[in-house]
Amino acid sequence: WDCLWAATHYLAYVLDIAAIIYFEICQWCEFLQRFDGSTTCGSVGSDSN
Repeated sequence: WDCLWAATHYLAYVLDIAAIIYFEICQWCEFLQRFDGSTTCGSVGSDSN
């Protein structure tokens, strides 16, 4: 069970980092779109307005 506990915390840690990275990419995407209207980011940040 100690292994499962460690794995759960590690997974939560990785997901937390992934969420931060995803948010950063989303921010960069909107930042670039302000200067270049042709820049498309797919579905990333499409709901943020």
